[in-house]
This record gives sequence, C-alpha cells and structure tokens, in this order.
Amino acid sequence: MELAIERKTNRVLYTQSDKDFVDVLLSFLILPMGTIIKVANKRSGIGSMDNLYRSVEALDDEECFRAKASKTMLLNPRSAYGFLYHNLVVKIDKTNYFKIYTCRTTPCLDRHRGLFSLVKNSICYCGQAMNKEITLKKHIGRVFINKTDRYIISDDLKILPALMDNSLPWLMENKIGDSTEVRKAIVTVGPREILHLLLRLMIARTPLTDVFVLKNWNYMCNSLRIMPYEYGRELLSTSEEMKVKLWFCKSTESILCVEAKADFVDFLFTFLTLPLSSVIKLLNGHSYMGIMDQLYKTAETLIEQKIISTETKEKLLSPKLECMFGCCYQLLQIQEKTTLEFLRYKKCDCSDKHKKTCLHSEVTLQIMNPKRRGMITSGGGFVKEGRLLVTDNLEIKPLSTVSDMFKLGMIPFEDMECMYVTVGEEEITHGMAKVLSLLCLVCFCEFGRKRRKLPTD
Repeated sequence: MELAIERKTNRVLYTQSDKDFVDVLLSFLILPMGTIIKVANKRSGIGSMDNLYRSVEALDDEECFRAKASKTMLLNPRSAYGFLYHNLVVKIDKTNYFKIYTCRTTPCLDRHRGLFSLVKNSICYCGQAMNKEITLKKHIGRVFINKTDRYIISDDLKILPALMDNSLPWLMENKIGDSTEVRKAIVTVGPREILHLLLRLMIARTPLTDVFVLKNWNYMCNSLRIMPYEYGRELLSTSEEMKVKLWFCKSTESILCVEAKADFVDFLFTFLTLPLSSVIKLLNGHSYMGIMDQLYKTAETLIEQKIISTETKEKLLSPKLECMFGCCYQLLQIQEKTTLEFLRYKKCDCSDKHKKTCLHSEVTLQIMNPKRRGMITSGGGFVKEGRLLVTDNLEIKPLSTVSDMFKLGMIPFEDMECMYVTVGEEEITHGMAKVLSLLCLVCFCEFGRKRRKLPTD
C-alpha cells in the first residue's frame, strides 16, 4: 500500500490500496468476538472479554458443560459468513469453513440418512465422535467490494474511491498546503500487520499511523471509556428475563459478585459467539471500541454508494449467528443463520476411482446441534444446571462458599448484603456496553437499586 504521511507530525493522512485491503477491513465486522480474543491470545484489551474467554478455558469439560463440543464452540466460534474469508488475500481467522464432520459409520440413522456437525468431535446420535472430515466445494468470487477500483482510506477509516476530487479535500481539511508537507511510503501488509491493525482498531483512534508508521503494536489498553448509554431498541412483548442474586458491600455500594444459574452464565458466554457488527448495532453505533464504530458507519456509506452490493448489507450490518451456535437463553433478538436442511453426500469407498458406475448410494446429511446429541433443532444451553459465581471483572467459576469467602478480603460479613435482580434485554444490552468497557457488572447495581427485593428461591 502507498501511505501519504504528514512530515511535521509523522501521521498517516490516508493510504491508497486496491479493493483487497478494503475487503479485509470490512471482514473485521463479521468476526465473532471470541475469535478476536483468540487471535489476540487473550490480550485484546477489550474490557472484560478476555476474562470471559479465560473463564471458559478454565471450566472443567465434564463437570460444567452439557456436551463435549460446547467448550469448543465457545473457544472457537464460527462466523456465519466464514465462506467469504476464503476469498480474502490476507486472513487471520484460520478456521476452515469448508470442512464438516460426520461419524465413521455415516449413515447411522438409516440406510441413506446421517448427521453432520460444524464442530469436530461432536457426539453423534449413534454415540461416536464426529471426526470424519468432509470437504465442501469452495466458492470463488468477490468478498464485499463490487468494483476493482483503487481506494483511499483515512486514519479514521473513511473510505472513498481514489480520485483527486476525494483526496485533495482531505489534505486541505488537515491544513496541508502543498506536496512538500507530505511524504510517501510503501508498506507490505501480511497476516501479522492485519492482526495488529485489527487490535489497534478496537482501542485506538489512529490505527494506520500506529501500525504502519509508529509501529505501536501494543494492544493492551486500560483507558476505554463508556459514555452514558440509552437503550434505543423496541423491546418485544415476549422478551425473557432472568433472575440473579447480587452480593454487594452496603457501605460502599460496590458489587462483590453475582450468584447465577446456568441460564445467565450461558447468555454471558454467548457474547463470545456474537459477530462484532451485531454488537455495534445493538449499542446503536456507540460501542466505543476504538474506531470500529466508524468502520460500521463507513460500511453503511459504501452500501449507499453501491460500492458494496445491497445483498451484502445484512452480512455486514446485521450479521447472524452461525447455525447452531445460538443459545436457548437468547435475549438480544439476534437470529441464527438458516442453512440447508440437508446436504447430499456420495459415500463411496470404491478402490477403483475410475469406475463409471458405483453401487454406493447418495447419503442425505442433516446438520446436528453439537449441544444436543442427535438433535437437528437449534437452541440448548452450554453449561450444566447449577450455581456459578460471576465476579465484577467477569471471571466465572463454579460456586464454592469456602474458597470464595476468602477472596472477599477484609470486608465485614455484616457489611455484606444480597438482593435478587431481574435481568432482561435492556439490562443485558446495558451490561454489554459495560463489559466492553472496564466497568462490567457495576451496571447491575444501578438496576438493582430500582427494583424491589424478591423472595429467595
């Protein structure tokens, strides 16, 4: 890419590239939050999301999760539009979206019918691990951008076609008098640069300057701020609610921890499966994750200008969850992607691959829910029933009154009090805004003061 850099301040005014780089930038919007945490090696600096990911890692597979595949789904969430990543020139999500998995004896339901899973080692209807790989046909084509033109990208991620009519106003807005005040640099962009660019986008306001000029690849940040958040979506009459027990210090009114059942913990864990763009949309474009809100607005503008096709609009601005990666405790009205009810797969073990005819039949494969062994319906929970403890920095672990008591420090027991708080869609979305900042579950204290105490159950 070519960079236009202001000599005096050493900052990027804009960069010029082809559509490949723009496609990579836009692909960030459909990455699941858990994938971002994973590629950042749990050092993304995105509020308490890193702790949430670590909590999943630390929980015991058999003791805490309903199915063997549940933990894998949360630690390796799939994008509903992962097929598009195949056509990116540079990619950081290493998931192979063209592989599905069956058991070794498929078809196992009847002579011509079997199941497939998107998650390796899910347990099939017949009780076997689904570890036999089947590779789907790859799709070659465009990603997001329709045209093969070149584009200019400002440091705040505004994107326009590379025309003098567009670049000159940008230069004049930055009080650039003539070309002597600007120097040119050519940079090569590979997976390492793209990864660091993604992480700087989440926390910084000048990502291009940080990555390509200053080489500031430090993506740990403790200065994320959260502005007063007002929930702007219309609540459905069918919106569900959950009840949690909130422990707080009476003298300071600070949150100590939350005792929650599996439904609330399941929902917190689904934050890892949410596409980034869906989070921004839920927060009405005010997630305050670095410059990501601006990238979302840019995508809207490119769609209006028909640089991005309208058929891609939903994928970028309202992405769905991957099929079967949702949870039955869904409060945020984000739907799962619908998929074909079945795939046709020719099961052939003939040693002579040149035979014109084959007696082996075509098998119909239906997608299975990894959380529900042998089931082809969505929903289901990730964790087993039971009480779990959620700390104010979003560490989640099984409740242990002995070990947890000592972690409360010198707080007098008489200064501790609990109350039951009802949590619905509005509170969860408000809480998500806090989770993405560093304030986390403090939001429940705000809602707790407004609600009457409920009897213990």
